[in-house]
Amino acid sequence: MSRGDGHGMRIFAGRRWIALVIALGASVLAGVAFLVVSDIAFSLFDRLAAHGRWAIWSYAMMLGILTAGVAWAVWRMLAPAAPRRPPGPRAVPSLPELEREISVHAEKGVEVAPAARELQELRARQRSGTLYVAVFGEISHGKSSLIKALSPDVEVEVDVRGGTTREVRHYRWPLPQGGEVILADVPGILLVGDAQQPAAVEEALRAHVVVFVCDGDLTADQWRALEGLKRFNKPMILAINKVDRLRPEDLDQIRARLVERVGARAPVVAVRSGGMEEVVRVHPDGREESVLRERVPDVDELRAALQTLLVEQTGRLEALRDESVLLLAADKLAEAADAHRARTAQMLVDRYTRRAVVGGMAAMAPGTDLVIQGALAVSLTRGLCQLYGVRVREVDLDALFAEVTRSSDRRMPLLLAVAGNALKAFPGLGTLAGGAAHAVAYGLIFQSMGRALSRTLAQDGALNRRLMMDAFEEELDGDLGSRAVALAALALGQKSARGRPARRGGGV
Repeated sequence: MSRGDGHGMRIFAGRRWIALVIALGASVLAGVAFLVVSDIAFSLFDRLAAHGRWAIWSYAMMLGILTAGVAWAVWRMLAPAAPRRPPGPRAVPSLPELEREISVHAEKGVEVAPAARELQELRARQRSGTLYVAVFGEISHGKSSLIKALSPDVEVEVDVRGGTTREVRHYRWPLPQGGEVILADVPGILLVGDAQQPAAVEEALRAHVVVFVCDGDLTADQWRALEGLKRFNKPMILAINKVDRLRPEDLDQIRARLVERVGARAPVVAVRSGGMEEVVRVHPDGREESVLRERVPDVDELRAALQTLLVEQTGRLEALRDESVLLLAADKLAEAADAHRARTAQMLVDRYTRRAVVGGMAAMAPGTDLVIQGALAVSLTRGLCQLYGVRVREVDLDALFAEVTRSSDRRMPLLLAVAGNALKAFPGLGTLAGGAAHAVAYGLIFQSMGRALSRTLAQDGALNRRLMMDAFEEELDGDLGSRAVALAALALGQKSARGRPARRGGGV
């Protein structure tokens, strides 16, 4: 054994003796405490027994209530905030409930016009009693040609290049047994970045029935679009178009796969929408010429499936249409509320970031800046939690600020260096540079903490320290240079304002 090993063994043996002494001392103290408590308990029991059994039971009840109250208070202080539960099946709001929510959000300054327009359109369609069918699908799959085949008398613009429909268009389709249906021709759903794409989905949700047009087995994007409509419990018919290009056995396989995946609730039909097709004509002299040729339409299966749905299930279609539109309006209202909350949170973060910079410049005595920044951090966190409807406790704030402080202390040299570089854009600072650098560093910390906290509250619905600290570290790893320059200008402007003499009758 080496000398080092022997020295290590002696240290280990010494620590064991110290641990043993501490354990024996703790055991003695615990025994003494137990004896003292026992003596008090027996003495108290004898006194209560002298007054009768009722005194014992009353005292025991009071002691139980006090113990339960203390245990509840400790649990409320130490238990972590419960995260937001994952959403279950969507509850459909009623029309009056949604109108009340729109009024409440409007008073808060939320942009409620899109949701209100959905409810207005729903009431108008309810009054008219007209059934709507949305012809929905990818571009160049023959949607417009399909409408032309269903109702030959309507004027529908058809272009062989595809993507002709750039807005929602309504056409009347007279039914053989009387009445009429509105056929909605919507833009192609897979126009990436196209501003009209949301209009296609929204019009499909406003319709009673959706005819989902494809020209074969569905792609991954088409399945996602289909699943999006199924989330709203939307009645659908899958129409396989351009079946003249498929062999009978291939058509049977595609139909079987679609039936297996979508179930019996969505009929799968085969159609040939007609329209125009581009063919190459070869002349006897070898010259080639591109010409347009009209296809002969065949929509009998689709017409029969639509008439069955529209005639036999009218009441059910009305109820499902109302539910999907109410959910659409609720989604638009929630998106507007989230956007308003995000803007308010950003304004709050910007306000407290400015206060942190100003407080850093105003601190005179050593340690004063820490008091100022701590108070601002508490106010900012409480304000953001109140904005997102999250309950906050002192123990949560203490643990959160302790982690933020440790992380900020590790990065303070880097933050001061970034602040110093930003201040170089303002020559002639002299002795102001040191205080301004600290003020800018505080501003960067506050800005990063506020952004991380608001992002975490919006995503998780709780004051989750782990997620918040991950977001905080990510913010501090981002582009600090441009942010520091803006904060440096704010710090120097505050310093200049303090150096100027106050004007008579001036403000703050």
